[in-house]
Amino acid sequence: MLQTIPLFVTSLLIPFLSVVLRVVRDEGPGTHHKRLSSKEATEAIFASMWTPVIMLLLGGFTLAAALSKCKIDKRLATLILSKAGTQPRTVLVANMFVAAFASMLISNVAAPVLCYSIIEPMLRTLPSDSDMSKAVIIGIALASNIGGMLPPIASPQNVVAMGIMKPEPTWLQWFFIVIPVGVVSIVSIWILLLVTFQPGKGTSIAPIRPLKEKFTGIQWFVTIVAITTIALWCGSHQMEGIFGDMGVIAIIPIVLFFGIGILTKEDFNNFPWTIIILAAGGLSLGK
Repeated sequence: MLQTIPLFVTSLLIPFLSVVLRVVRDEGPGTHHKRLSSKEATEAIFASMWTPVIMLLLGGFTLAAALSKCKIDKRLATLILSKAGTQPRTVLVANMFVAAFASMLISNVAAPVLCYSIIEPMLRTLPSDSDMSKAVIIGIALASNIGGMLPPIASPQNVVAMGIMKPEPTWLQWFFIVIPVGVVSIVSIWILLLVTFQPGKGTSIAPIRPLKEKFTGIQWFVTIVAITTIALWCGSHQMEGIFGDMGVIAIIPIVLFFGIGILTKEDFNNFPWTIIILAAGGLSLGK
């Protein structure tokens, strides 16, 4: 019945009900935990809603917005797909890995849109009922879902999970687990698509040509900042004495991209704030 209420609205009810019903207790040492007063509970709950986890999400959204706005993601995807050749099997698996990689950089909603825009000329050369078209479209959709689950900043559940784990895993530890899982998943889906659709039968693929324009200064700047930020996130545990937490590192791209005008107020307003509020509500529920 309550599914008619948006999820982010439901998440906002959590701090309200926690305070009004006085269910928040002291987390101090000892076996007896007294209930906090409404004022104390308010401070505790709202402190739990704005944590380094939320800043990490904002940093991830900022990197994704900058890469997408400067078309760096499209340039990388087009370059990789141009090397895939014209073999249907190779083209299919290349599109799937590009979709997964794009989902790691931007979002698993924007990634398939990006991939479809790149392969659209190729799809136009195929018959409308081509099995290759079906295989590629389904492959991109499924690979985007997998890619969106891999990096810590791609999905709110990943960010929240990292914040809950004690000690918090490093990015390198995280990738050590998720990269093999992602590769096996994509290859398994690829094999299933080959068996189901057999896209290689009588299919002629038009090659995708790479973009010839050189990187602009802004594109180089965004790329360097993105790589530096991710490198700092990977080594955040070794730099706790400097930054304290990955959430503080996330401020770097936010200040740089918005400060010099690469991203604007409209880009900031277009962030998926419903997801951020949902994550904040989840953190308060955990509290």
